[in-house]
Amino acid sequence: MPAPARTPIPAQWKHRRTDSLRKPLAETSAETIESIESTETGEIRLYAFNAEAAATTAPLTSEPPLPAAGHKNTTVSPLRRWKIWRISLSAFLLDFPQFTVLSFAAIYLHKVHGVGITAISGLLFVVQALGAVSRVWSGRWTDSRGGRHRRTLVIAYSWIIAACFVGLALCQSGPAWIAAALMVVAGLLSCGWHGVHYAEIAIMAGKERSGTALGLENTMVFAGAFLTPLVIPGILSATNWPVVMLLIGAVPAVLSAVVMPREGK
Repeated sequence: MPAPARTPIPAQWKHRRTDSLRKPLAETSAETIESIESTETGEIRLYAFNAEAAATTAPLTSEPPLPAAGHKNTTVSPLRRWKIWRISLSAFLLDFPQFTVLSFAAIYLHKVHGVGITAISGLLFVVQALGAVSRVWSGRWTDSRGGRHRRTLVIAYSWIIAACFVGLALCQSGPAWIAAALMVVAGLLSCGWHGVHYAEIAIMAGKERSGTALGLENTMVFAGAFLTPLVIPGILSATNWPVVMLLIGAVPAVLSAVVMPREGK
């Protein structure tokens, strides 16, 4: 079957094309669409417009050059560096208090302190909102100091989280507002360490190995998020809430503060 004959480009379009390609993209798009007079001519003009759009936006989507073929990483693999493992273990441990709050704070506050569902919903919203603010603030604060103090901030967060969970273990028969306040502080800090934590492990691993380091850290985070809801019901059925707050909230936070490498080491 013979191919259909191609429609010749009108002579006037050849003169317009050069001028239109010199114009800004928005102006050209308006003129192109408005000047469609027939199906065949319109198709040609739309093809030209798409080509111009691609040429205009291509520089905006360019990526850094990739390493040459045969390029080898010159840094040691993060999987062979104990400090990288220590940072990722810290993330794993901090997941336990975080998901204790996110998964079981509502049950604890309602069963133990009689807090209403509406109030609990508001408290969890506050935890998430302040946690988001904490992530951005901590990242901006450490960035303004040249990337220093990330580890120190994570260690400080860990100790405060541990103190809050110790307080929760001790105030089972105390006022509900104290338990709620401790839960909010523990929650916002246990949700606020992620930004500086991920930045620190990526920078420590180096740009050539950051993907491996972040993959290790994310695996640890998912492991902690998976295990926390599994172990709490078993501990709770065998003991009580104060034991849960100590074993799943306070102890992992203390271990996180201990295992996290110090600045400059």
